Amino acid sequence: MAEITTTAVGAVAAGAGATILSSLGLDPPTLFWALVGATVGLSFAPAMSRFRAVVVFLAVVLSCALIGAWLAQQYYGGGMLSRHVAACVLALFFHLLVSLAQTKLPALWDAVVVRWVGPGAEKP
Repeated sequence: MAEITTTAVGAVAAGAGATILSSLGLDPPTLFWALVGATVGLSFAPAMSRFRAVVVFLAVVLSCALIGAWLAQQYYGGGMLSRHVAACVLALFFHLLVSLAQTKLPALWDAVVVRWVGPGAEKP
């Protein structure tokens, strides 16, 4: 039989986690589908240390679940299926979108600077 303190601490942690997720507007199925998408999307991730991989994975799951829920609310009326699909697809393609942004944003920034400031201003 487990000790009462271990059981109490586990119950408090579960309650605190559920409270935080519900205050953010996340429900468990949306979080689950973001987890599924992030797990499959790990195959697109670049090599990194174990600690960084864990932190990035948790950040991808939570942020994609939040953004997917928000997108579904904004554009699809907030239906459950649209929340789940948006969270899963965002998490699935997260690493591809980040790598695309890292390669394309410098050229885009240089084009914006040339357009608004003038030629030669992009390289100080």
